[in-house]
Parts: sequence; structure tokens; C-alpha cells
Amino acid sequence: MPLAFVRAAAAVTAAAAALLAVAAAPAAGQGGGPVGGPLLTGTAPVRATGTAAVPRVTARSWLVADADTGAVLAARDPHRRMRPASTLKLLTALVLLPRLDPRAWHIGTVADAAVEGSRVGIVPGVRYRVGELWRGLLMQSGNDAAHALAGEAGGVPATVAAMRQRAVDLGAFDTRVVNPSGLDAPGQVSSAYDLALVTAALLGDRSFLAYEAKQSFLFPGKPRWKRYQVQSQNRLLGRYRGVLAGKTGYTTLAGNTFVAAARRAGHRLVVVVLRPAGGHHAWAEARALLDWGFRAEARVGEPVGRLVAPGELAATARTDLSGRPVLHGRGADPAPTLAAAAGSLPVAAGPEPGEAGPARTLAWGIAPLAALGAGLAVVRSRLRRRQSAPPAG
Repeated sequence: MPLAFVRAAAAVTAAAAALLAVAAAPAAGQGGGPVGGPLLTGTAPVRATGTAAVPRVTARSWLVADADTGAVLAARDPHRRMRPASTLKLLTALVLLPRLDPRAWHIGTVADAAVEGSRVGIVPGVRYRVGELWRGLLMQSGNDAAHALAGEAGGVPATVAAMRQRAVDLGAFDTRVVNPSGLDAPGQVSSAYDLALVTAALLGDRSFLAYEAKQSFLFPGKPRWKRYQVQSQNRLLGRYRGVLAGKTGYTTLAGNTFVAAARRAGHRLVVVVLRPAGGHHAWAEARALLDWGFRAEARVGEPVGRLVAPGELAATARTDLSGRPVLHGRGADPAPTLAAAAGSLPVAAGPEPGEAGPARTLAWGIAPLAALGAGLAVVRSRLRRRQSAPPAG
């Protein structure tokens, strides 16, 4: 084996190991602190000064924020990187809604129908309006609809790339996108803070709000004229005054996730709830937090943080080896990205990123590379001994 190849592989391994230290730190804002403010870390709940106690919430990570002012009213560990499940579809919507004509036609494919997880029921060969696919995505949380919409936007890889870039633009640096559906995948994570950024941005899209306002819809079947009813999975719709949007998510690994937005008395609040304790409903905890938030609005002194404005931090971000943005403080000298040095490598998540943290999540992806590096180091050592040994005979 050429010694140059051995040295190159060892260098890549060393760079990957160095990345573990980068990924272990929380997403940083300008000046090196956490994005949104220094209080948005730790596992203890925090709330704005002057407000009453927050109701008991069992979720591992949650956040309440004013979508208009950006003030974070209360939170618990909102930068904790966790599996988002189908709440990630909100980022898919944010990226693709402006790009796709709702009147355009999509012909269902075998690949659409074969997508794992929840499906709205796309049938190969049947024609669907893009607007119908949006209802299938946002109301029924169809992974097949996500695949079909991505196909209309140039394919899944192109959509994932656009979602990653939009996350950077928003300052959603905890987010790592692998697919447009939110289905569990190695390395796919987000956070309550990031999902709040996405939702706040979506509230400016009238088409999104129109889709979210529907409680039911007749989705095309096979043949197309045989339609069946699709119900919104937003448990707050029609049951909570002022609700604007709500997106559910669930997988065995992610647990229950829920994102909601509502408007009362001129205030629009966003709530994110990730992984409540067993037996507790994410939508019910989101409702309790919304109630608290609307009562608290009139008494808020100093908020615990803020939602950064779109584009505010994007100029200082770069991408690391895993594809996750790494932020530099203002005026910092950005180091060359590891991705540029070693190419883009997949990152495999551990059993529970919410428990293990980003270092272990990244370690699962680096482990095979580290093992290869160790083996190559042995080969290099043997080559050196062979070169220094006296000639036989």
C-alpha cells in the first residue's frame, strides 16, 4: 500500500477526531455565545422576568416565543439536538412553497409510494395537483407527499441541499437535514429553537396558513375521481382560539413532537414541544404553554433570549465535515472547512441524540473511519520496519 495513501488517510482520521470537539459545543452566535442568548442552554426551565411560573411540562426540550418581536418568553434546553420527526416538514414547506406552482401536475411514481413511514396514499400513475400534495404533507404528514414534492423541485438531494442552506440562512445551526420527510435517518437532528425559527418564518406565507386552516380535504384515489377524506392531525385546529398552524411528528426514536402557532390580542406565539414523558401528549403541553404565553405577554420584563432574524448570522457560518453549520464570531478568521479537506461524509446518529448529545452522534459516523485509520497506522508501521530492516541473506 503506498505510503502517501496511508498518510492521507491518517490525516483525514485526525481531522475527523478534531471535529468531535467542534460538534460537542452548542450552536454559537456572534461573539461565541449560544444563538439567541446565553440563557438558552442547560436543562432547567427559564422564563422572562415578571412572568408567572410556567405550567408543568414534561418535554425534554421546549420553547415559547413571540413570533413578531422574536422574544423568547420561556424555554427548557431549546438548543438540545434531537430527532424532529415530521416537524421537519415545516422546513420542507418553507423551502418549497415559494418554488412550486400549486396548479402544476405531478404523476405519482413507484418511488413516491414506496417511501417508509406515514403516507397519504399516492398511487403510481395517478395525477395530483401540487396543491393536493401540500395538503397531504401538512395535514396528513405524508412522507410520500414529501418525496413527490421534492421530486417536483429537482429531487431529494437537491431539496435536502436547499433545506440545509435555508437552515443556515435562518440561523438554525442545530439542524442537520438528511431527508425532506423528517423520518428517522442517521445524523438527522434539529432543536426546539431551530423549529421555532422555521415556524416564525413560515407565518409570513399565506399559502401555508391557508393549508393549515383546513380541517379536512378530499384526496384523489385510484382512479383520480375516487376521493377519500384526509383529516388534519393538528389537534388544536378548531379547539384552540386563534390557532394558526400546528404540525405533529412521531417516531419510536423521536417520540412525540409538536409545533404550534396562534394569535391573540395582536400577539403571535410559537411553541415547540419535543419528546414529552410517556403518556403525555405533545399537543396538550403545547396548548398549556400557549395559554401561559398569552397571559404572560402583558407582564414580560426581560425575555430569556430571542429568535434571531433571518440572515442575521448566515454570513458568519460555514459547514463542517458532517454538513452541520459551524458559526464563527464576528471578525473571526474562519478556518478552512473539514468538508473541503476531506469531502462530505455521512454522520450516523446514536440511539438517542437527545440523550447522547452531538459528540456521540458524530462519533457513530466517525467510528468506521477511525477504525480504518487505526488499521492503516498498523500497515504504515510495518512498512517502516520493513524499509529499515537489513536485506535478507
